[in-house]
Amino acid sequence: MPPLEGKVYMVHRRLHAVALGCPKNRVDVEAVVALAEREGFELTDDASSADVILVATCGFIAEACQESITTVLELDQVRRHGARLVVAGCLSQRFGEELASALTEADAIVSTASLPLVVDAVAGRGARLVVGAPSSDVTRVVGRRPSGRPGSAYLKVADGCSRRCAFCTIPAIRGPFRSRPIDEICDEARELARMGVREVNLVAQDLSAFGRDRPERGDELAELLEALARVDDLRWIRPLYLYPEARLRQVMAVMAVTPRVVPYLDLPIQHASDVVLKRMKRGHSSRLLANLFETARRVIPQVSLRTTVIVGHPGEGAEDFDALIGFIEEVRFDHLGAFRFSPEEGTASFDQPEKVSKRDAYNRYRRVMAVQRRISRQRCRARRGDTLEVLVEGMSEDSPLVFVGRHAGQAPEVDGVVYLDRPAEPGTMVTVRITDSGDYDLFGEVVE
Repeated sequence: MPPLEGKVYMVHRRLHAVALGCPKNRVDVEAVVALAEREGFELTDDASSADVILVATCGFIAEACQESITTVLELDQVRRHGARLVVAGCLSQRFGEELASALTEADAIVSTASLPLVVDAVAGRGARLVVGAPSSDVTRVVGRRPSGRPGSAYLKVADGCSRRCAFCTIPAIRGPFRSRPIDEICDEARELARMGVREVNLVAQDLSAFGRDRPERGDELAELLEALARVDDLRWIRPLYLYPEARLRQVMAVMAVTPRVVPYLDLPIQHASDVVLKRMKRGHSSRLLANLFETARRVIPQVSLRTTVIVGHPGEGAEDFDALIGFIEEVRFDHLGAFRFSPEEGTASFDQPEKVSKRDAYNRYRRVMAVQRRISRQRCRARRGDTLEVLVEGMSEDSPLVFVGRHAGQAPEVDGVVYLDRPAEPGTMVTVRITDSGDYDLFGEVVE
């Protein structure tokens, strides 16, 4: 699809945009903002002064849906008289007609089907409810402005998902998996690099499947990583959300010999019991998972491993949960996120028997996190004395006047950080000697 470029209208309307949920949603919002700016909109952080408020919602699980609705209602309370409120994103795609009926505060409800349709809604064009099938392509937008910390950006390389995990709503919301062409992705990466971005984090719902929907092109993830490594001024290329499968060994081989591709593997296992994995329709065994992580540590000795797990899925017995705990203790992940199962209507897991009580799911969640906290504390302690390259993010959101950054083994927003002993220019790389550590974070001194 050619880049979306249009006439610039000097209208100067103010747009306040909020992205909820995953980084892929944030990239969509950044693209919408870039398109809206060509129509004369100016981005503002002050919702009360905005002419239009855009909320890109998350509709993945019930908790995210509720957070999205709460955010919309809160922004409705602060918007000025006459301001337009646009609700977009996955919640609109999943429950468009229900939202249009129940959420009378919204002036427009538009799905993820097409980013230009979101811009139309922002500009006041089109019907109040616009929900359709996802586009067959992933919209390419020139001029996207990263909204995260300096020096880092997410780069969406595909959309949708063609897997059929029993617990997941994404295929129904985002449609089938669609890859972007490698040359188009590299063009966007070069544009981001010219804007000062030094780290690109590749995101897709199923990054391992990249290129397989384009057999005539032969695009594969390893080829994409090698192409991005040739982009001038990029220092770190980080693939996120890799579905565990045997073909990832090719990606590991590229990672082992390509310095710009950071030694970081994010493989969401979801569980380690074969009984539960089968109920989840994950399509692989615990043995494959163990082999993948063993291979990763052998091929890339300095690799940082991240995963996510779900506890409380229907059919998860005490022995299954013990198998998960044993797997976590054996692999000793650097980073791990845990979630309690959310029964989502329309998914295969919703009607499965042998439900796990909310209390048991909560207790299992707490145990997983306690085990991981101990492992993380030990792995962070082992970093003391190391000298690491760190991307400076700026002042800490939790501790004002303290500067933080991340080393290559820490992904943005989901992993720990490195606390610095002195200020440093945000978006730059500095050398840091690690002097202390906590459960998830490191502390170090900047080396002149």
